[in-house]
Amino acid sequence: MSVELESMWDAMKGVHYQRTIDQLERSIRNTKHLEDALTAALDTVVEVIHAQAGTFWFYDQFGDGRIRPKAVFGGGDLKGFSLLPGEGIAGKVIQTGSPEIISDCQKDPRWAGKADAKTGFRTESMICVPLSLKKVVFGCIQVINRTDKMLFDERDLAFLEQLADATAELFRKQGLLDDYMANVAFPEDDRPPEISFVQIFSAEDAQEMERQLRKVDAFAALRVGEQDAVLRLARQMWAFFGGKKERFGRRNPWNR
Repeated sequence: MSVELESMWDAMKGVHYQRTIDQLERSIRNTKHLEDALTAALDTVVEVIHAQAGTFWFYDQFGDGRIRPKAVFGGGDLKGFSLLPGEGIAGKVIQTGSPEIISDCQKDPRWAGKADAKTGFRTESMICVPLSLKKVVFGCIQVINRTDKMLFDERDLAFLEQLADATAELFRKQGLLDDYMANVAFPEDDRPPEISFVQIFSAEDAQEMERQLRKVDAFAALRVGEQDAVLRLARQMWAFFGGKKERFGRRNPWNR
């Protein structure tokens, strides 16, 4: 491929990627629950990858430790279906944090086939990539069978990995993973810096203030009833200091 064609190809890929991210952001922006966001994002991902089916698998590692389909596009009904870490391709990807691309699932020993047995759908080829935030794997995206009957290739894999990273970041910005990440015990060296009260009460709105507060270790350690009481007090404080900016003009009362 000539230099000119390579440059044109790279430019086209860049435009396609940015359009996809914009579409993902629009799909996720107005969702308030993780399940709704997963469904909205999956529709976009399956479409741009040109797949017949897809699944967002979610790892409930702080619950019963199972992996469940939280959003499904095509491929049949997976209601009540679950995997354990290491089981099937999705389980392996979540366990290892490494992506998988399989050209012929029917002949691949890594493929379990349990989902096909339940739904009657025939899986031919597949890409599965982890969903992670701050190196914590909370699920994976799995796309199945290209609509044009071609095989998935390394370019598809690289593109899906980019979309997975962008999706996780959009979920983070929406605060959809705050409760999940609050359960993660980070090693001291990897622990995110403690949120200051200045950051909390300088938030632009009450929802952002609450998201910041939930990141504080001392708050996460409280019981549910105690958290509710602290939240009520915090909302009152934010409304007085941060939310009532007209009291202080444009000056932030927390910045002395």
